[in-house]
Amino acid sequence: MTDNQIKSLNIIGVMSGTSLDGLDLALCKFQYLQNEKQTFDSKSFTYEIIHAETIPYQEIMKNNLINTMKMSGVELSKFDREYGKFIGESIVKFIKKFNIDHNSIDYVSSHGHTVFHNPSEGYTVQIGHGSSIAASCKIPTICDFRSLDVALGGQGAPLVPIGDKLLFGEYKYCLNIGGIINISFDLNQSEQGDKIRKAFDVSPGNMILNYLCKQYLNKDFDADGQEARQGKTNKELLSKLQNVEFFLKQGPKSLGKEHVEKDFLPLIEAQSDLSVQDKLNTTIEMMAITTAKQVNIPQSESEDNIKILATGGGAYNKYFIERLNFHIDNTRIQVIVPNNLIVEFKEALLFAFLGFLRILKLPNCLKSVTGASQDNIGGCLYEI
Repeated sequence: MTDNQIKSLNIIGVMSGTSLDGLDLALCKFQYLQNEKQTFDSKSFTYEIIHAETIPYQEIMKNNLINTMKMSGVELSKFDREYGKFIGESIVKFIKKFNIDHNSIDYVSSHGHTVFHNPSEGYTVQIGHGSSIAASCKIPTICDFRSLDVALGGQGAPLVPIGDKLLFGEYKYCLNIGGIINISFDLNQSEQGDKIRKAFDVSPGNMILNYLCKQYLNKDFDADGQEARQGKTNKELLSKLQNVEFFLKQGPKSLGKEHVEKDFLPLIEAQSDLSVQDKLNTTIEMMAITTAKQVNIPQSESEDNIKILATGGGAYNKYFIERLNFHIDNTRIQVIVPNNLIVEFKEALLFAFLGFLRILKLPNCLKSVTGASQDNIGGCLYEI
């Protein structure tokens, strides 16, 4: 884009999380507010979520997504295209449902669905091929936001912190409580007040809670944390969970589904004498303790009215929010659960925003967050 063009775009953000509750679609309008100094901060951007919807997965699709890690290379490559076609067709239905002018949509920006994520060995895989999306919905599509960062030595995650910084700058911390819990915040780099964005995965989240509910209660999730509230914390299991290697690592780190299934679930399943309510309760205690450690402010610091933005499906888990507040134990810190539109569609919004930055040719992945050798502009574009 040249300086004399209006930097305003309508983008459909697409997100499928590890909790497998469905496909999130959000039509968002962004504007880049230029000024003489061409600053790149939270005052430079505005956003609006125009329409949003979660499309629940049918059982066949959900089972296919669950079993992707067991597929052969050929099967996964085929399903990658099939899932992309499903996304594209879902976008077409979304456009018709909300009576959206197809020509008003500039881009689709899709996170895809993560199958493998192992940056320490140099690879990450998200399915939902952008070519299939673009061909199905006839809209230029941006996808594959993680690969470049991993190739540059980064974790390829978390990706949303740039959006937290530029769209939700009034919050000191942004907390996403999805299948994995991650946090994003600015950190003072020097006495001069220079700040860099830091972010990382904090703990497993709904991935474990939803698994336990499905496995033992025939429920998709624990509404409001009611089942967990009935249980008791098992100190032995809690100690084992807190000593998983992931919690002992320092610096940029990310947590994939395969790590949760390998390192956390076996410890929980080994406690066969515990009720599912006790397992849920202990898991939430682990989540709350490890998350609270990241937001505790020393009493000596003078800052007041510190706000934490809590979004993602786990923000609706009242018991988890209670336990998080209990472990934070600081009256100057306020955990804010915003309106439902932001809670449920913030990640779709932010992946639409990553696409917006990609089109503007501005960095959408920060080395201070991922540990990559440099800031980078991730995302493959399929024009149509």
